[in-house]
Amino acid sequence: MSPIRSLFGFMRAYQIAEYTRSLACWQAIFIIAVLYWFQFTPAPNIAMGVLTLATVVMALRDERSRLERVVWIVVAGALFFIEMNAINKDRVQHDEERIEQQARLTSVFVRSQAQFSETLRSIGSVANTAKESVKTAQESIKTMTGGDSYCWLAFSYVEPNQLLFSAVHVGSYPLRNVDISIRDIDLYERTQRERPISISEFLDLAKTRAHLLYLAPHGASVIGPFPINDQAQNFDAQFSSANGFWSELLQRRKIDGKWAVALKVTRWTVDEKGNLVPHILRETIDPNYPKVGGKVEWR
Repeated sequence: MSPIRSLFGFMRAYQIAEYTRSLACWQAIFIIAVLYWFQFTPAPNIAMGVLTLATVVMALRDERSRLERVVWIVVAGALFFIEMNAINKDRVQHDEERIEQQARLTSVFVRSQAQFSETLRSIGSVANTAKESVKTAQESIKTMTGGDSYCWLAFSYVEPNQLLFSAVHVGSYPLRNVDISIRDIDLYERTQRERPISISEFLDLAKTRAHLLYLAPHGASVIGPFPINDQAQNFDAQFSSANGFWSELLQRRKIDGKWAVALKVTRWTVDEKGNLVPHILRETIDPNYPKVGGKVEWR
C-alpha cells in the first residue's frame, strides 16, 4: 500500500473527510520546502513569500480540521523561522562583505599613501638632483667668468726712477682675460697746465694697458713700469672682465720721507633705470695719509 493511500486511510479512520488529495499535496510541498530550507537557507524574502502563499491557501479553505490547522501552524512557524534565519545570515554576510570591502579600501589607501610618499620622495630626489645640477652649473659658470672675484693694484716694487704694480687676486674663482687701463692723473694735470688737451688725448697720453690672460685665486701679476714723482702720485685704474667691470683709485703721498698710500676699489653695476651704482669692494688708507676734514680727497 502506498504512503498516500495510508494517509487517506488514516484520515478516513479518524473521520477527517476534509483532507483531500490536493490539500495533502499542497502541505507536502510546503513541508518539503521547509525541510530543504532547514538544510540550505534561502535568500531573504523567499521564505516570507512562501509563507504568504501558504496563508492564501489557508484562507481559501473554508472548513479546516484541527490536524490541518496544526500542520499549517507548524508550516507557518517553520517558514517564519527560516525567514528570520535567512535575514540574519544575509545581515552577517553583508557585515562580512562590508568589513572585507573596508579592509580592501584600507589596503588601497595604505598602498596609495605609500605610493604617494614614494612619489614625493622621488620628486624630492629629482628636485635635489636638479638643485645640485643647477648649483654645479652655476659653479661652472662662476669658474669660467670669475664669479664675484676681482683684482686690485698694489705698489709692488720701486726702483730709483720707476714704479711697478701688482694685480692682486681676491675671491674664490679665477679671473680670465682681464683688461686693465691705468691712467696717470698727475701726468694729465701737468700736460693740461702746459696746453689744453682733450679727454681723448689724455687717454692716449697717460694710459697704460695690460691684459691678463689668467689670474689664479690668491695670485698676483706684475704690471708696469711707471715713472716716479717725488712727492705724490695719483692713478685711476679701470678693470673689465667677463664678470663685470670695476675701478680703483690709487694714491700715495710722501710724508716725512716715507710713502703713505690710500686706495679704493669700486665695482659698478647698472640698476633698473640704467644708472651706474657703486659698490665699494676694498678701501685701504694708511694712518699717516693726509686728510681734509678727516676724509681722503680722492682725485
